[in-house]
Amino acid sequence: VLARQINALCGPEISARDAAWAPPDFHARFSAIWRHYRYLVHNDRVPHPFRAATAWHVTAPLALRAMQLACDPIMGERDFSAFCRRPKPDPDADESREPSLRRHVMRASWRDEGDGLLRFDVRANAFCHQMVRSLVGTLVDVGAGRRPPSDMMALIASGDRAEASTLAPPHGLCLWEVGYPADALGAPVGAYVRFLLTAAQTLAPHLGSQAPLKAAQLEFQDRVLVVCPFPGGVAAVLVRDTPGASGVKAWMRGRLT
Repeated sequence: VLARQINALCGPEISARDAAWAPPDFHARFSAIWRHYRYLVHNDRVPHPFRAATAWHVTAPLALRAMQLACDPIMGERDFSAFCRRPKPDPDADESREPSLRRHVMRASWRDEGDGLLRFDVRANAFCHQMVRSLVGTLVDVGAGRRPPSDMMALIASGDRAEASTLAPPHGLCLWEVGYPADALGAPVGAYVRFLLTAAQTLAPHLGSQAPLKAAQLEFQDRVLVVCPFPGGVAAVLVRDTPGASGVKAWMRGRLT
């Protein structure tokens, strides 16, 4: 009912697919454990009228392989001072401590969607101001041959914002997804996720190299959980909606018997 009311007030620009109660201490920004941004580039000689509002039109041919190579140094925990706009000083903050621009990037990749549309996806625990647009502007320069892929590591090491390329325009950028811990998903899903994690953590040390699966995709209550067993631990990520729930029992039977 609440989702329908939100859509009646805010649609079609804003659409709510579902609504659920969250814990009292839930915060949409500060409870998040990762953010996922997507940037679209229309790479063609002529403009595309239906992409004009949502994709950056770049006429120079772009080498996708070079752009992907330049993504490798971005991965992991880095100081992204070279790609971030310095925050304004907080008069109430400790003057001896500058705000940290270190961020942990979990994913950075380019994909050719066909018909001249290139898609950049980047996921991190947090982002600083203008970070994604600065990364895209620099990566597009790499793809256009204006700078080599090896520049990315040197830029990160320099910490010099002036050495990075021009910002990509804002209209190609979209906040695609936000990740929250299991406790913030609501009681039914959160309880089941915690149960799966407990089971997987118990099994992980015994799997070793004989593990039948490196990663398992679980479906539960229209959501997908990917559980990856590693030596001594397990990583789990809630990744997207899915239309069914058929995978849970089969996966659990295979692991617990």
